Amino acid sequence: MKILIISDGKYGERAIKVIQKKFPSSEFLLIREENPTMFLDEVFLDNKVETAIERADLLILYVLHPDVVSEICMRQKPTIIPVHFGEGYFNQIKASNAKVVQPIT
Repeated sequence: MKILIISDGKYGERAIKVIQKKFPSSEFLLIREENPTMFLDEVFLDNKVETAIERADLLILYVLHPDVVSEICMRQKPTIIPVHFGEGYFNQIKASNAKVVQPIT
């Protein structure tokens, strides 16, 4: 199983170290951080990110901007969102991708 952790900051580095012990082909990808208080008209994911998402069996998103999370979830991959944006947001994401889970915090 290939797990891809996507982060826009300091979170996720410890998780990838633990996950790679069991799933050595897993990857950690750092993307540009966006201000979470700003609405993004368009989210751009470069080719490296798109290719990594395509190859992954499971995504774990340590991304703090809800628009970026939403865009990544549209790829229809099984996804874990450890960052809590609220129940309403999660329900919207779940409606577009039934393979998304959010741990209870």
